[in-house]
Amino acid sequence: MRRKIYILIIILITIAIYINSLSNDFTNWDDGMIYKNPTIRELSLKNIKKIFTPSLNHTYQPLRVLSYAIDYHFWGLNPLGYRITNLIFYLLTILLIIKITETLLDEWNIKGATNTRVVFFSSLLFAVHPVHVEVVVWLSARKEVLLSFFFFLSFYFYIKGRMSKVSKVSFFYFLISFLSFVAAFLSKPTAVVFPGVIILYEIIRQIMISKEKVSFPLGVLIPFIIISLGGSILLIIIMQNAKGIKPLWGGNIWSNFALVSRTYAIYFKHLFLNSKYAATYPNPYHFKIDFITYLSFFIHLAIFLIIIWSFKHRKPIILFGFGWYYITMLPTSNIIPISHVIADRYIYLGSYGLILILAFTIEKIYTLNIRNLRPSMAKVGAIIIFSSLCLFYSFITIIQNKVWQNSLTLWMDNVEKYPKSDTALVNLAVVYSKIGEYKKAKELLEKELKILPFDYEAHNNLGVVYQNLKEYPKAAREFVIALKIKPGYPLAWKNLGGLYFELKKYKNAANLFENYLKRYPADSEIHYRLGLVYRKMGQYEKAIKEFKTSIKLTPYITTPYKTLGELYLKDLNDKGKALYYLKKALKISTKAKEKKEIEKKILIIKSSLKN
Repeated sequence: MRRKIYILIIILITIAIYINSLSNDFTNWDDGMIYKNPTIRELSLKNIKKIFTPSLNHTYQPLRVLSYAIDYHFWGLNPLGYRITNLIFYLLTILLIIKITETLLDEWNIKGATNTRVVFFSSLLFAVHPVHVEVVVWLSARKEVLLSFFFFLSFYFYIKGRMSKVSKVSFFYFLISFLSFVAAFLSKPTAVVFPGVIILYEIIRQIMISKEKVSFPLGVLIPFIIISLGGSILLIIIMQNAKGIKPLWGGNIWSNFALVSRTYAIYFKHLFLNSKYAATYPNPYHFKIDFITYLSFFIHLAIFLIIIWSFKHRKPIILFGFGWYYITMLPTSNIIPISHVIADRYIYLGSYGLILILAFTIEKIYTLNIRNLRPSMAKVGAIIIFSSLCLFYSFITIIQNKVWQNSLTLWMDNVEKYPKSDTALVNLAVVYSKIGEYKKAKELLEKELKILPFDYEAHNNLGVVYQNLKEYPKAAREFVIALKIKPGYPLAWKNLGGLYFELKKYKNAANLFENYLKRYPADSEIHYRLGLVYRKMGQYEKAIKEFKTSIKLTPYITTPYKTLGELYLKDLNDKGKALYYLKKALKISTKAKEKKEIEKKILIIKSSLKN
């Protein structure tokens, strides 16, 4: 009964602190994966097959994309449904953490009230910790909640399989564990570290069960290792093709290793000493190796000595907690340099290990027995520490939820907390540009380019701002600079072509878009824009061909249908074909105002045909 009560308390507290995030809108960081993603608009077998087909130029996270497709099927583009899904997976993960912690403590002979308190302390601290806000409320971080849920699920059933003494039952548990591991990998390939967690568990099992010899289940482990090795190779290939792997930080392997040490230390800070959480942080590697870097070495050396002591004195919680943290954080530790150096979402899975140690430490204070000190005082002290942490974490979490309310609140908060975060500066500038605050956007982008002068995205965005400020030569210059830095950058191609179109330099625009389509023939937007250019040039057959290509590539977008209908009506005086395409547009339109406009045009054409 007591167990059910504390589980219910944890669930209710988690829902209570995240309920204020359910009204949040999408952010501009959700555009690519959700808001503007055509792949999630259909749940047909053909589209599901497409989702699960790997592409060497894109990240391979098919379960994330499939989950969005399911959300879209039921919710359309209502962010509430996507947020409920994220929260449900977060709650399921917390329940799995409770089960895993209970099972491990029982196996390690840590029973009774101590077991109950450690489970309660660790699961509630995990549930309310603000470092997890990004994973729960950022909808494009769905990969993290899916990864962690299936990762914990796989680990739980692996433990159950090892503890079962009936071979058929063990096989069933191992099968579920393996399938869950595959699901974790299909959610996010960083799940490849899972065999390392199994080996950690087996080592601790050997230490704790000394009465009889414990055999190592190599036959069970091999399938996990095969998936892990194959997945690691696939992950590296995909990241290389997508330019996700960066040069060694610091210029050589030794300085990069030193900075990896600092990465692990930064995440310690994020878990225990941080109150300024944000979507992005300044790159900590734009510096020389300094005192802080050397300090991180000593921190890890101290932890290494604690691990050795724990091994010698059979302290499984400490050994497991640190081992879990270091193993699960390995893919994002920058041992292989990646694009986003530091992010809260990277520590979501690994945080369980350190939070378990924190809970165990609070429990040790609770049971402290020192001469001349009443046991009740230690208990009160432990409860005060635990309660204070929970209240503080919950308060920060509730505040941080509303930071993610929309793009403007997100990036204003980020720039205020970390004024030198180049990513935050660029994103806030993009938001200002969208709402017409072009002068503010210009100031931010010029500031960002002083930090990173070779940021092609910032040059492109500054070009857009100059274009809106009617400073056309400066706009063209920025687009050209962006293309010199990165010749294949699609947005700069599109924007420079759009600038030529606005300036009525139709031949230049046509030439640019034609060359772009040689690189990216499946870009429906540029086929549409090229159709607009041809129409302005009076080349109607070419325009029709481009509009039809755009429709073929994205049949759910109404604009090409409407434009094609208008072309047939106004330019070619073909009312029959105009009516045909306007009816097509009406059929797929989901906006009430747009539907009324199309219906009005259809009635006018029908009326003229009768006359």
